[in-house]
Amino acid sequence: MVEGVKFVRKLAAPLREAGLIVEEEAPGDAVQTDEQIRDFVRYQSWGHHASCTCAIGKDGDPMAVLDGNFKVRARRALGWWTHRHFPEFRDFSLSAPCI
Repeated sequence: MVEGVKFVRKLAAPLREAGLIVEEEAPGDAVQTDEQIRDFVRYQSWGHHASCTCAIGKDGDPMAVLDGNFKVRARRALGWWTHRHFPEFRDFSLSAPCI
């Protein structure tokens, strides 16, 4: 996780330099050392999956993309999305995996 935070910061650096990102919201500029990042992740990070969820449901549920065994019901139920579809999302939890 420490390396992941460093990686995303490296990706974001040119955006900050260009003024497209004003500041890092979390963990923030005060968190710099490996130990500080590790502590932030350990005590402050989310405990849920922040992206890429698909509805799971019973047969006949038009919103259910997956069945109870996590099998895709029909490819037509899925869409192709990239980070460009989330222009208002405020962090890298969706865009970093796409990159």
